[in-house]
Amino acid sequence: MISTEEAVSLQQKNQGLSQQVNEVLDRYFSILGNKEPEDLYGKLMVEIEKPMIESVMRHVRGNQSKAARILGISRGTLRKKLAYYFNTMHVGKA
Repeated sequence: MISTEEAVSLQQKNQGLSQQVNEVLDRYFSILGNKEPEDLYGKLMVEIEKPMIESVMRHVRGNQSKAARILGISRGTLRKKLAYYFNTMHVGKA
């Protein structure tokens, strides 16, 4: 169980990520001007998921069980994503 202070800190960090995503999307729409993007959700997920997995794998020094817990996905799902994005099952070892 996490303390109240840790919960508040996590909430603030999450708001920071949300704010950053909003800023990036605002810039993206500004660059597009009047043109409407297609499949924005799909594009955004691909752009975010790969570097997120790569960063988490580096953070945990290749430990897939820890990475899966941090990401909130099963180890099997993580292995599928590693194979898809990186053509390997062992990404991020230091």
